[in-house]
Amino acid sequence: MERFCLLTLLILLISGCGANGKRFESREGLFEKYGSREAVLHAIESGDADADAFVVAIREGPLRFMDVPPEALANYLEAFANEGMLERIPLYFFQDDEMIVSLDTVFEDPENASANREVYKDYLGRVQIRGM
Repeated sequence: MERFCLLTLLILLISGCGANGKRFESREGLFEKYGSREAVLHAIESGDADADAFVVAIREGPLRFMDVPPEALANYLEAFANEGMLERIPLYFFQDDEMIVSLDTVFEDPENASANREVYKDYLGRVQIRGM
């Protein structure tokens, strides 16, 4: 029985590690899929871009937050929160109503609040100011 449990644990561990291979490892992942910078930006603005690939593209440099309007970024906010990257978003983006609504949703998950502590503190201050 002990051997069976160990074997099952090993299989689950191996299959779990293999799932990470599906993520875009290349910083050019979005560009390979869509072909050009303009096509990538259009896919992001329309909400069709892969969230993981978008996060990698921002993290590693082919794209910057300032390349994307706040309303488009709001669609991907949870992906950035999961990676603890909300602090990298320019502050003026959080003036946009869609971003504020997205933050309401993102911070319903305590893990997102913990991973993005400083942004969460600012968010709580804004919520108190708005009287919610």
